[in-house]
Amino acid sequence: MAATNRPKLQTVSMNMEELEQKIREHRLTIIKRVGTVAGIVFVLWLIIYICSQVWTYDSHVVKSSLERPDTAATTFLEFNGNILKYSNDGAFYTDTSNNLIWNQTYEMLNPIVNTSGKYVVIGDKKGNLIYILNQSGCCGKIETTKPILQVKIADQGTVAVLMEEDGVGYLKLYDKTGKELADGKTYADKTGYPLDIALSKDGEKLAVSFLDVKDGNVKCTLSFYNFGSSGQKKINNVVGTSSYSDMIIPQIDFVSNNKMIAAGDKKLIVFNCSQKPEVKKEIEYKSQLRTLFYDDKYIGMILDNDGGKDEEKSEVYSMKIYDSSGNLVKEKAFSTTYRKAEFLSNHEICLLNDDECTIYTLRGVEKYHETWDKSIYKILPGSTSSRYLFIVEGETDKVKLK
Repeated sequence: MAATNRPKLQTVSMNMEELEQKIREHRLTIIKRVGTVAGIVFVLWLIIYICSQVWTYDSHVVKSSLERPDTAATTFLEFNGNILKYSNDGAFYTDTSNNLIWNQTYEMLNPIVNTSGKYVVIGDKKGNLIYILNQSGCCGKIETTKPILQVKIADQGTVAVLMEEDGVGYLKLYDKTGKELADGKTYADKTGYPLDIALSKDGEKLAVSFLDVKDGNVKCTLSFYNFGSSGQKKINNVVGTSSYSDMIIPQIDFVSNNKMIAAGDKKLIVFNCSQKPEVKKEIEYKSQLRTLFYDDKYIGMILDNDGGKDEEKSEVYSMKIYDSSGNLVKEKAFSTTYRKAEFLSNHEICLLNDDECTIYTLRGVEKYHETWDKSIYKILPGSTSSRYLFIVEGETDKVKLK
């Protein structure tokens, strides 16, 4: 029988220390490569970010345009990345390409709107009708028996309603379907006339601003309620009050779940309301306050320019930007005429004046300024730092700044 030619297996001796060293070197090489790529990506991101903060534009090119029929009384809001437009006879929710998501018809003399999270509430000021809506449409309707002064909504759909009739203030809480959760009364001769309410994002904390005028003396009192565990053992769920003599506080709101701002005619007060409400910051106005605007991270104030530090006296206005704790971030003097000031969803500051638009970065750089040939109603940031959605008279334009 012939022998079969088979390859002979050979035993190779391995140096384990040398093998482990090669494995370590290989791993180190991979880590260095990953670190290098990550470093390059970070540097590129940093360059793009810095450029977006200092690059300026004075014109635009329209990339696409859609016709949009509206009435003169239509108001526009950004709601969860889409567009909510409302007027006296109804509300429409569309995407940025003007495709209808839902519409809600109603008849209101003076609709007031508040949004939080994925919910929006629309109430008829001095009327009796309230609609609760989310991204899918109407989920609740409320018909009050007293005239509505203010409505606020929380992230999960809880609605707070302030009503007033014959010197008596009425407070009610409802769930997102319109079911009543809690109520209370206030009397003008005891607590004062209610001016505004604020509702926390979780729907557990409520604040009311009362104005009391007696014998020519003005006093404003803020009452704080907690419907969670912190307020269960308190009388009427009241966890604190703060009074301010010779000052009117017509506007209060929660900028985050535990931080509330109270805008008076003399100063802005920042409260921490995580447990018992505490004053964290008081910002006195050195000149007349013209406009207050804010989002969940920043508070903006526009005042008459007093020619303070680092400001040109020739400028008419002084814009001051604070973080939600009341710490000054940036101040900027300017003379641009405006009718509306707001933070965009990317935290840029937008000033609108009919057909004129100015955008500032948080660094105080005037990023964009231009006069259009149409009235501008609303601006939404786009996919890059130079792209925006302009809602103008009769159309919606996707533009690139240049």
